[in-house]
Formats: sequence, structure tokens, C-alpha cells
Amino acid sequence: QITIQASESRAAIFVDGKHQGDGEIVVDLERDRNHTVVAKDEDRVGQAMVFREISTTGVLDLVGGVILLIPLLGMLAPGFWNLVPENVYVPLPPAYAPPASTPTP
Repeated sequence: QITIQASESRAAIFVDGKHQGDGEIVVDLERDRNHTVVAKDEDRVGQAMVFREISTTGVLDLVGGVILLIPLLGMLAPGFWNLVPENVYVPLPPAYAPPASTPTP
């Protein structure tokens, strides 16, 4: 499970283009690929990535496969990969405020 939090509590959170919730969510993602996270609040948008990396189980499977000549079937299992980071913070840029007009003398 991955926890995703946007800097704005009302921001809509999208993972791989699909709306998942608002503000802060917990999602289960496929571990065999990278994921794009986007938070939107009106015209402000922030983005983050969740990457896959080989898990400890995956490393052990690779080592066992090479040294012991055991088939590397573990590479096909979801446990071969971890997703990082597990906690994703998506900052949104500050809201635009037009400059205050100065009175002309």
C-alpha cells in the first residue's frame, strides 16, 4: 500500500490518470511498473512518481538462481518488486495572487 498526500487537502489525486480521491489517500498499486501521481487544485498541479525496485526477496531469488541454478520463477511473482517511496507527498505551487495595484499620484 502507498500513502499519497497532497499539500492541499481539497486537491484531487490521480494515479496513472485515474482519479483516486482527494487530499490524502491509501492505494494498492501494481508492483511491476512505475506510477505517476498528480494532484490538482483548480489551476495548480503537482506531480510525483512511484518507482519499482527489486525487493530483498527478488535479490535472493536472483542469487539463488545464479549460484544454485534454480529456475528464476520468482521474477514472475509480484513479491519480486517493491514500490518506493511508500509515502508520497505531492506539493502544489502557491496560488497566484495578482500584484496589488499602486495608486498613481
